[in-house]
Parts: sequence; structure tokens; C-alpha cells
Amino acid sequence: MIGKTLGHYCILEKIGQGGMGEVFLAEDTSLHRKVALKFLPRALQQDPIAHKRFIREARSAAALDHPYICHINEVGESDGQNFIVMEYVEGRSLKDRLEQEPLPLEEALPVAIEMAEALEAAHAKGIIHRDIKPANIMLTQTGHAKVMDFGLAKQLVPAAATASAEETVTALTSDGSMVGTLAYMSPEHLRSQSVDARSDIWALGVTLYEMVAGRRPFHGQSGFELTTAIVSQAPRPLPAQVPAELGAVIERCLEKEAGKRYQQVTELRAALEAIRAGTTAPWAAWRYRLRRHTWVMMAGALVIIAAILVGLDVGGLRQRLVGRGQVRAVRLAVLPFVNLTGDPEQEYLSDGMTEEMIAQLGRLHPQTLSVIARTSVMRYKKTDKPIDQIGRELRVD
Repeated sequence: MIGKTLGHYCILEKIGQGGMGEVFLAEDTSLHRKVALKFLPRALQQDPIAHKRFIREARSAAALDHPYICHINEVGESDGQNFIVMEYVEGRSLKDRLEQEPLPLEEALPVAIEMAEALEAAHAKGIIHRDIKPANIMLTQTGHAKVMDFGLAKQLVPAAATASAEETVTALTSDGSMVGTLAYMSPEHLRSQSVDARSDIWALGVTLYEMVAGRRPFHGQSGFELTTAIVSQAPRPLPAQVPAELGAVIERCLEKEAGKRYQQVTELRAALEAIRAGTTAPWAAWRYRLRRHTWVMMAGALVIIAAILVGLDVGGLRQRLVGRGQVRAVRLAVLPFVNLTGDPEQEYLSDGMTEEMIAQLGRLHPQTLSVIARTSVMRYKKTDKPIDQIGRELRVD
């Protein structure tokens, strides 16, 4: 292709390649400017679904006129090959930038806000991107963001208006990979459920996490493990240097249930702008700090509780643990901690405290303190049995 002339476009060099096309730098000889030409890979030329998606990219992106979205000039055809003529963005991708180091807050916030503005403009026209990731964000030489590649964009139209089910169902390629990029897919996308603007918010949250942490929030050695992490595991904790206000915003973007995320990217942009302006409401950051340090505080509290039990000689515990001579081992049961927050999602925390307390006390003095196993005590969760009856049933002191 290098050196070939297509109409008034002279191809200069290949500058990129992805799952949905090859990109070449070209000279527009009529206007004397550089442009980017994107071709559907030859292997997919005969694939009607891929061809339809490729043309849809041009139509979707051409409807968007925004300074932070890569402009589409026209769709051309040569020798049976369609190509898209795009604005040539001088700079480098966010992906390349992050290979050096995470972005400092003063650099990350403006880029994230501009990405949000771009998606806001797209969503206002009923278009979602579905493949937001660092590789699809260009940073211009002046440091501004340009959202690229609406190749997976989906027009938000009623199901009855689509030509076929293939346009709305997430497809699998021959190697089993899903349309889109796995690491940035929302839980509902991975479950092949309905995908809307909130999936873009999820992907922007993953990207923002990567921008400030230098790594992704979910990890897996295989596609299956990564999918499991995204669908069912909490994101890895952000580095301590990330401000709590920003951590709270990212945390909300990465809510598993779409209904708990920001419902519109406008809300997300406003939250990011508030952080930049220093006008964030303090309660969100306080909640995030509490959750971020919950396990540290919990472990410390359990150590203190264990020390108090021994130090105050509760039930003669200290005397029986350290006393001389032949002493009968103390049998002790830690009953399930109760979740009093009213939030069902905090149930894991109360169960975790129970397990941790059992572990802490079990290590305290195993020769003379026997702690009942978790499986035996969890059956008393939410029970109304009197404490003395439970003690008799478990045969503990």
C-alpha cells in the first residue's frame, strides 16, 4: 500500500493496526494536509458482519463533531476495499504514555475530563463507544485527548429498528475473544446483557484507574480468570497516593451493578471537575477512606480485642492460659459478627471479622486455648438462641 495513490490520497506509511482495521498516514494532495486512512483488514473483507461494522464506524463517528473526538472526513472505496478518511492526530496514544509511568493527578484529571466530554457528546446523539481504553485515546502534542475508533460503536435505537439480531448481540471471533477489549468490558457486557452508556462509564473508570495507578484494577492469568475478577471481585486497592476524592469517583464507576454507577457521563464529568476545582463534597471521600482502610483497622481492632480478653483475665482466661501445672484447655467459640449497617453488601465484612477473630485467637496460645472452627459457629448466624444454650451445644467455656 505504501506509495499507492487512491483518488487524491497518497499513502505514505503504515501507522497502526487493530482488530477492526489497518491505518495508514496519507497526503491529501487536494488540500495539502496529512490524513489517516483506515482499511478493513483483507481477511475480513468478505465478512459481511465485519464490513457492516466497519461502515457503521464511519457513520457513527461522522455524526460527531467535537474537539476531543477524532473527525471523520469521508468514506472511500478502491479496488473493492472501503476505507475511512480520518483526521490525522499528531501525538501518541495514552497507552504509550502509560508505558512510561502513571500520570500525575494534574495531568490525569484534564485528560479524563476531556474523555468524559467526548463521550457526553456521543451519548447525546445516542452513540456509545463500547471500546474505551488507553489504546483508543490519543494525546495530542498540546496534551489534549482525542477519542478514537468508534469501530464498535452501537447506535442506541429500539431493537425493532435493527436489521438483524447480529447487530445487537455480542459476537465471538474465531479465537473465542469477545468484540471489544476484555480488560475494559463491563460486567453486563461480559454477561451478554444489554449494554448502554453506563458500560462506557465503566470502561472510562478502568482507564482512569490505570492512568493513576499504572496497572489495571482487575487481574487474571487467563481470559476466564480475568472475566471472573471483573464480574465478581472487588478492584485491587488504588495506591495510597491517589486522593480519596478521586478514589471515590473511580470506585463508583466500577460498581458491578450498572444502576449504582454514575447514570450519565455528565455526572462523572461534574465529579471530576469538582476534584480539579477542590469543591468535592467531603462525605464521599470519607466513605472511601473508611472502606480503603477497613481491613487494616479491622485487624488492629481484633488484636486489641484479643489482648483485652487476656489482659483483663475475662473468665479467668489469662490465669488458665499462663497458669502453672496441669491446666485444662479453654474451649472458646467466636459467634458470627452482626452486620448492623443496613447495607447487604457489607455482609462480607462481618463474616470476614468473624474469620479473622477466630484466626487471631487460634494463634494466641494453641496449647491451652482451643477455638471452635468457623463451620461450627456460622450455623448460629442470625439465630435467636440464648447464649448459654449455644455454649452448651458447642461445649465451650
